[in-house]
Amino acid sequence: MPALLSAHPPIVQLCTEILASFTWIWHRPLTVPGKTLSLPAELALLGFDPATCRWYKTERKRRRTAFGAAAVYQRARMPRSARGLRRLGKRTEKAALLELQLLKIVDGKRLINRIPHSRRFERLLTVMRQGDFDREYDRSLIAVLAWADVLEPRLKGRSTHWYADAMLAVVGDDDEERDRVVEALGLACDGKVLDFLVGEEGDAEELREEPREERRLEYSSLAVQETEGARSFGS
Repeated sequence: MPALLSAHPPIVQLCTEILASFTWIWHRPLTVPGKTLSLPAELALLGFDPATCRWYKTERKRRRTAFGAAAVYQRARMPRSARGLRRLGKRTEKAALLELQLLKIVDGKRLINRIPHSRRFERLLTVMRQGDFDREYDRSLIAVLAWADVLEPRLKGRSTHWYADAMLAVVGDDDEERDRVVEALGLACDGKVLDFLVGEEGDAEELREEPREERRLEYSSLAVQETEGARSFGS
């Protein structure tokens, strides 16, 4: 680690300062014993296409908005506008990629270790299948992945209703208290986050009206796994 720090002192210092300003929860070990990942770093990790080892081709404003919302989860100050959220996201994306680079998961903007990527995605997928959205961390991660337009491409060939149902559970109804991530994303769409994420399918109003018990997700027999960590690369 000293060698890494000496090799990139200005960049590492910048990363540390940016993330320290909004670090509130650093989650349990995800990929390396004794190491943890921030929500922005997980967003960056799962944004990679495992087939090409590059980030999914997404619209830049959407990606930066998603990273800005992830920073708000880490207790960054809530921006006043969508533009402010994107500016925060631009800084956060750079810091998140550096975080992954220091753990030797990525090299620049290329994924070089697919193991933590695939395991983390399978855990996230299990949560979505089971419909277990009790943890704010899970809801926030799903929301920013969906906003960045990298979640739905991974679910192609699966139930559209399943995806829409997950979005409703993550975003919540209008009369429910919303997570900070959802509030932040609302800056970019006048608060209509659910309509933005599933509106093209015309499902938002229909989903709100259906009894939630009748919308239970598939694969209920699968056991829900903790989504915040494989203990090591080899475990």
